[in-house]
Amino acid sequence: MDFIKMDIEGGEYHAFLGMETLLERQAVGKVAFELNPLMLSGHWDEFHRLLETYRERYAARFYKITNEGLTVEASLDELFAHGETETILMSLSRQE
Repeated sequence: MDFIKMDIEGGEYHAFLGMETLLERQAVGKVAFELNPLMLSGHWDEFHRLLETYRERYAARFYKITNEGLTVEASLDELFAHGETETILMSLSRQE
């Protein structure tokens, strides 16, 4: 499995916690998910910190997916500052 797409209405934080073994084993290369401040309100800051650890640990890069389907690289701070629902793609570097 190289790609996971989530549409779980605010459960993203817990889903990412649950798939940490997959990330560690490099069984997943890309994850698409929604970043919705209203749905994630109880875990907004924790989710930001969790994704930051993936950026550091797995060299994860984050992209906003535009309405046209294009990917635009963005920092986590930029993505979390908007306060709007965004569709995000997280891409992990494969470690040899």
